[in-house]
Amino acid sequence: MAERGKKTQKMCEKCGKEFASITVVQVIGGKKKKFRVCESCAMKVGLEEQMRVADIKEKEKKRQIKQNESKMYDLVSKMSREESRERKMVCTTCGMSYFDFKRELKFGCPDCYEAFKTKIAPIIHKIHGAYKHVEHEEQLETSGAMLPELKTRLKIAIEDEDFEEAARLRDLIKESRNDLG
Repeated sequence: MAERGKKTQKMCEKCGKEFASITVVQVIGGKKKKFRVCESCAMKVGLEEQMRVADIKEKEKKRQIKQNESKMYDLVSKMSREESRERKMVCTTCGMSYFDFKRELKFGCPDCYEAFKTKIAPIIHKIHGAYKHVEHEEQLETSGAMLPELKTRLKIAIEDEDFEEAARLRDLIKESRNDLG
């Protein structure tokens, strides 16, 4: 029988063999659960929890690796298909492929411009603000025959939000109309 004023030691709630010296608190599903355990069971409970967490982390890591492998496979497949298409796109005059052009950054002959037009036109437009190279503005003929091209270039400049180029083209169109009549 326990003496008054002295706490009686409880037995471990896990093994029931040793005195409980540690209180373990677990939160499961938002509910707290307290239990008293001996040192050896506390170690086991701690290790079990750590192993459970490590297992969850390991599964998540494997899932991410598998997902990344899938993305890499898709990317490599896409690159391979694109490279294959670029190798098949060949200038009939000099035999240079678009793939070779990208690697060397030089054309094999003047006909390469036409052979690779679909690929290089957006690049040229981005660099020059137009699909056609114009050395000096004064060389740009602003006759009535040029109006459709100027309007097309104006539309593209607006779509690309190149407002300075759009304003310049607008002024050229206006000037051309004034010259015509």
